[in-house]
Parts: sequence; C-alpha cells; structure tokens
Amino acid sequence: MSTGLIHRAANLIHICTIGASLSLAVVALLNAAWLSFHVPLTESDFAQASWLGSPAWALHPSTSVLGVAVAAGAVLVGVALWVRHRLLTPLAVALTAVAVTQFGMSEAAVARVGLLDGTVRIGCFVPEARECREMLRLEVSGARSRYPDAGTPADRRGNLNDTWYDARLEAEVPMSVRALIPYYIYPGAALIRSLAHLGKADELRGVVEAQRAQLRRMHANAD
Repeated sequence: MSTGLIHRAANLIHICTIGASLSLAVVALLNAAWLSFHVPLTESDFAQASWLGSPAWALHPSTSVLGVAVAAGAVLVGVALWVRHRLLTPLAVALTAVAVTQFGMSEAAVARVGLLDGTVRIGCFVPEARECREMLRLEVSGARSRYPDAGTPADRRGNLNDTWYDARLEAEVPMSVRALIPYYIYPGAALIRSLAHLGKADELRGVVEAQRAQLRRMHANAD
C-alpha cells in the first residue's frame, strides 16, 4: 500500500472522528434545549432538590467561570487557525469544548439528566430525615437526624451518615441508579449521559410533576 493511500485513509478516519464527535455534541445540545423548553425547572425545584453524592465541585461558580474561560480561549484559537490556515480540527475541537463545558457545568441541564436517571430528586430520598424536613420547612419534632450525632460538626463536615439512614437510602435507591452518580459529579459527563435520554421530554415532565405532587402532599399533611 502506497504512502499516499495510507495518508489519505488516515485523514479520512480523522475527519470522520471529528465529524462524529461534533454531531454527538450538537445532538446532545439540541436535546438539552428541547428538554429545557418543554420541562422548565423553577427556583423552588432547585431549592428543594436532593442530589445523591455531591455535585458541588462540578457546579461551583469558580468551576463555571473556568469553563467559560477555557471555552472562550478554545474558540478564539480555533477561529484564528481556521481563518489563517483553514484548519478544521482546531475549530471542531473548540466548538466541542464549548458544548462540553457549558452543558456539562449547567446546573439545570445536569439536574434534568439526574431527574431522569434517579440521581436527583425534587424533594428527598429519605423524607423522614430531620435535615430533609428542615430543607422543606416542615415540622422537625421527633425526626431523626441522618448523622450519628447531629451536634458533632465533624460528622456534618464528613457527611458520615447514620446506619439507619444508609439502610433507608439503599432500600430507596437501587444500586443501578447509584452507579450513575459520576455522570453529574464530573464536568462534561452529563453531556455524554444525556444521549441516553433523547426525546424523553414527556417522561421527564411526568417525573417532575409526580415529585412536585408528592411535595404538595407532604406539606398538606403537615398542615
């Protein structure tokens, strides 16, 4: 096989790979926009939402600022190389970086993926816990804390759950759901996971409405 033929084959594979990556990013972003338009989430939903694990690092404001800076830098470099040398690869990589950083670090987009997966819930996974009832502004008298000793700051900082809470959580959330936690902890991973939820606006709407209804029942029973 001639060197020229090998070179052309390598270029074709390279172009196909870049094209496939861009296509997947575009599809994921269009799906995110579709879900956002058809199933808007309110400030109240976020204020009363529970997340398995801790998405704080992925969604921290400083991380988002860094993501914007990286995306902007990638776009500038990609456009400059495209204008000067007509190089497609840097521009494609730049656009993909924008999609990953902005979608992957969007709290609303990540929350929608989590709601469909079951790793995020409007309300609580263990509603009888004192911390849940405090978040929902319900009566806490007699409610058990999720921590071994609610008065120990070290326990709260370390998120050391009491055995009863862990047992209740394991009964409520299947292992198959807990295995999906990394998709919203790591920046950009939700973009990949969102491809499993293409066209699920009706399903997401059903999940959100059911969880909102459960919250309304909890408040009504508390009155």
